[in-house]
Amino acid sequence: MGDTRIVVVGGGAMGLATGWALTRRGEQPIVLERFARGHTRGASHGETRNFNNAYAEAHYLDLLARAREGWDALGSVGGEPILRLHGLVSHGSGTALGSAAGVGLIEVERVLRERGIPAELLDSGEATRRWPGMRFEDTVLHSPDAGVVRAAAALREFERRIADGGGQVRWETPVRCIEEDADGVTVHLADGGDIRADTAVVTAGAWTAKLLDGIRLPPLRVTEESPAHFAPADRSLEWPSFNHFVAPGAWPSNVYGMPTRARV
Repeated sequence: MGDTRIVVVGGGAMGLATGWALTRRGEQPIVLERFARGHTRGASHGETRNFNNAYAEAHYLDLLARAREGWDALGSVGGEPILRLHGLVSHGSGTALGSAAGVGLIEVERVLRERGIPAELLDSGEATRRWPGMRFEDTVLHSPDAGVVRAAAALREFERRIADGGGQVRWETPVRCIEEDADGVTVHLADGGDIRADTAVVTAGAWTAKLLDGIRLPPLRVTEESPAHFAPADRSLEWPSFNHFVAPGAWPSNVYGMPTRARV
């Protein structure tokens, strides 16, 4: 089915973002996705995803800075930025023992400030006054430099820009396996066709280990997130995104939430 320099296997957010990054470098990648456009079988469907900066580890914050550069470069779609910064609050009983980043909110606030990322600590009373309707038990970390990515709009825009740059996105094109040799890779498709490339980038999510069977990989553990959607009781209230941390082993576990507009 032809040759190319770079094939990207997996057309979710990671794969399409990779394809766009490659076209920005002058490449013309082929992105292969096993399911149809807009499917719900992976991790990238839905209207929004949190842009979460409540971390203290240097490597996470390095990635955050690079991601911010990419979202800013993607810019606006439909008259609205892809990255919508309406703030983030992190709180909950689990913060006394450590946040999701493994450290307390005081440390996260300190590290964010050192990085030049706006952040502040609030007591529960002040946080409740700012965001009525939200329940706070103790110290709250607020950063206005966080929010949500318009995920569905981003996927559509990535695809458009890949095509504009001379690349391709092929939907409903499952890959059977990938063979590597001294000169590159052969991507074997489920329909019997082959694509020869210098490099294959695999962003296949839960299917990665099966697709790369025989190739030594870091341990991969597939988990399931359980989303729930609620209509606001008071549409006049403007809430930020939130991290609600609980003690390790508690149920339900940590909860992440974000406002999603009716049309994004």
